[in-house]
Amino acid sequence: MSYEYPYYSISKIRSFMDERNANPLKKWGQNFITDPNTLDFIIHSMDKEALSQSDSIAEIGIGLGALTHKLALHQKKLFLFEIDPVYIENMKSMEYFHSTNSVLFEGDVLENINKLENEKVYLMGNLPYYITSEIITSCLKSIPNLTGAIFMVQKEFADRICNEISSLSIFVSAFGKFSYLKKISPSCFYPKPEASSALIRFTPNQKRYSKTQIEKFELLLRTIFWGKRKTIGKSISEAPFLDSNEFNTNYPHLRQEILNSLSENQIELRLRPEELKIEDYHRVLELL
Repeated sequence: MSYEYPYYSISKIRSFMDERNANPLKKWGQNFITDPNTLDFIIHSMDKEALSQSDSIAEIGIGLGALTHKLALHQKKLFLFEIDPVYIENMKSMEYFHSTNSVLFEGDVLENINKLENEKVYLMGNLPYYITSEIITSCLKSIPNLTGAIFMVQKEFADRICNEISSLSIFVSAFGKFSYLKKISPSCFYPKPEASSALIRFTPNQKRYSKTQIEKFELLLRTIFWGKRKTIGKSISEAPFLDSNEFNTNYPHLRQEILNSLSENQIELRLRPEELKIEDYHRVLELL
């Protein structure tokens, strides 16, 4: 496949927009990568072993196809997600799109990601900052055969999910490990985002938790991290997320299960959530 990507220059992107009476939309987090070195770094950061085990590659937010045309070179089935009609029509006009085994899902990725539930897929995405956590958690829950992933996210988010103890970082650890790869300058994009970005890579755990365990884990974390500076014991007694009448209809005895697991694991209720290690939360989950 021979294709020369034309949109590394800002003037070419502007011409594309002018011809279609379009603009990059902030509401959908549209910031296009204009630095070829960054794109090469992304491609080289893909886990080669995970790729070899994958039947397909998926990309969230194809935009102008800066990454898409490089992914097509892997000669695997491509699943592409895009919400903007301008870039959907542009992709449909690309010869490489038709010459590869590609499927294009039009619309909100959160409404379509479950289409990959039976796919053994490697996932890529330059994610809109305002719904990054929702997209990532939806992908992890909806794609049980996810072989790995690389995401472009806001640097602050990358620090939180890779290096800090938070309800998010603990929850995603049930699926695998996120690694911080590289900070990306705003100058690598058009339009320039207000904050720096970062690349993160996801490597799945060999051991997979059941759907029931994941649902309980999510309720556990929402409960324990409810309210700032509260102790674990106080949150378990006061937070509403374990109440079956509104938030939890499937596990009416989960509050007692959590208390029993904490006791058996010798985790004191006077501690605060950030005082526990990620391994502590997994030990609690094991006994639920």
